[in-house]
Amino acid sequence: MDDMERIAKRLDQEGMELYYHNHAHEFTEIPGQDILDYMVNNSKHINLEVDLYWLACSEHDVLPWLEAHKDRVGLFHMKDMHGSSRKSTEVGSGILPIKEYVQVAKQLALPWLIVEQEEFQLYQPLEATAICYRQLEAIVEEVYS
Repeated sequence: MDDMERIAKRLDQEGMELYYHNHAHEFTEIPGQDILDYMVNNSKHINLEVDLYWLACSEHDVLPWLEAHKDRVGLFHMKDMHGSSRKSTEVGSGILPIKEYVQVAKQLALPWLIVEQEEFQLYQPLEATAICYRQLEAIVEEVYS
C-alpha cells in the first residue's frame, strides 16, 4: 500500500487522482479485516471507486459502509445482482437498491456513475448495455428531479 500511496501523492501533485476499484476479496481475504477500511485509514491520497455489487456480495451493509467512507468515495460502479444466481445483471433488473445508491451518489456529488456488467443471462452485451443505460437514466432523472 505504501507504493500506491506514494503514486497517489505524486498524481495529486500533478492534478490527478488515484481511485482504487474493489472486488469482494478485499472484504474476505483477511477474516475480520476490511482492507478498504485499512487503506482509507492509512493513506491520504487514495480514493475509492466503489463497486457496489462486490460490496453487497461481501455481505456488508452497503449504505452504512458508504456513509462511514463518504469522504473518500469518488465514483460508483453501478452493477445489479440477479436474485437467485447472484450474478451481475442489467441495472434495475436485479435485487440491489439501485435507486438508493443513486440517492447516495447525489448526496456525495459524484461526477458520474460507471455501469459495469460481467455476465449476461438474457441479452447480448450491447443490448444489455442499452438496457442498463435506459434504466439508470430513468432512476437518475427521478432522483435528481
